[in-house]
Amino acid sequence: PTDFEEAPGRGVQARLDGAKITIGRESWLSELGVDLGPVSAPELRPPENLSTLYVARDGQCIGWIGLEDTPRPEAIHAVEDLRRHGIGRIIMLTGDRAAVAAKVARELGCTDFHAECLPQAKLNIVRQLRDGGYFVAVVGDGVNDAPALAAGDIGIAMGAAGSDVAINSATIALMSNDLRRLPFLLKLSNRTRTLVLQ
Repeated sequence: PTDFEEAPGRGVQARLDGAKITIGRESWLSELGVDLGPVSAPELRPPENLSTLYVARDGQCIGWIGLEDTPRPEAIHAVEDLRRHGIGRIIMLTGDRAAVAAKVARELGCTDFHAECLPQAKLNIVRQLRDGGYFVAVVGDGVNDAPALAAGDIGIAMGAAGSDVAINSATIALMSNDLRRLPFLLKLSNRTRTLVLQ
């Protein structure tokens, strides 16, 4: 591909074999004037439980790609451990559709979720929480998470899978993408604080 462009949180465009290829959210393709008619018939619509990327060639939708989100087992254990350590609110901010976000949040045991979030929406939610008096730790690994990571009281970038932008926006960069490191980080910081006070 040539002339590659990315619209953070929305999709990508490039030229391939002389054609303009666009892949991304349905709403973004609509904004670009892409004809979604070819996939608008009820039998061609994606199931609600999939995250969906639409694919267009030269302004005409040619299909969609469905992605199923399944929480990693260690993520469920990490959330349970964080709750045992007294973390009261665990909120998932995601670009996924509401049905997908609700399913994953339920499986993880999150107290709340916000779906179809663009980077600016994630940033606004973090600011609202801080303005509401909460101490906010943001965990993320992608370019879309960078503004929210920088806005939290603490930003934790999952370093092994993270983008450079996310790592540079965070307070802490974990070199592993294993979410069980989060409860470990909490224990380590408590021990460190105790030593400093002593």
